[in-house]
Amino acid sequence: MPTPSPTVLLFDLGGVLVPWVGFEAIAKLTGLSGPQISDKFETSEILYAYQIGGCSDDEFCEEMLSVFNFDMNLSEFKSAWRAWVLDPYKGTLDALDKLRPKYTLACLSNTNALHWEDMTFLGNRLDCPMASHILGQVKPDLKFYKTAHDILGVSAENIWFFDDTLANVDAAKIYGF
Repeated sequence: MPTPSPTVLLFDLGGVLVPWVGFEAIAKLTGLSGPQISDKFETSEILYAYQIGGCSDDEFCEEMLSVFNFDMNLSEFKSAWRAWVLDPYKGTLDALDKLRPKYTLACLSNTNALHWEDMTFLGNRLDCPMASHILGQVKPDLKFYKTAHDILGVSAENIWFFDDTLANVDAAKIYGF
């Protein structure tokens, strides 16, 4: 059976359209390894809460200051956290501009309020930006893909999904993207 043609291109943000260098920055500041940083994030309930809009910027940042024992104040950490999302990868904006006449462009991102504020470069390039902290769900939960599917309003097989995390790609495939 031939693969259906996409009508929607659904992108993750961090690692797909923009670099997120938080792990590298945290490693440099703390001397922790990538797996150690990952463990701290995974065992901290506040990151999940922050990604689904369940806590404030200040609550999240205070917890991160404590978890990683950063030598900075709240304001400095907020600035650092925001700075760890870099400008889009080279050629990304041109590629989106070229794709937009042929496809509906959307994003489905596990993100947070502070990072979302810095995504203004997307402007009108995305027809449907969807963020975890606004919709109250995160990938790879299949409910998040269903919400995206419902919002996009097209057949699941016509949604092509791009993400840098295998678990998210696998979940999207299970859902039918």
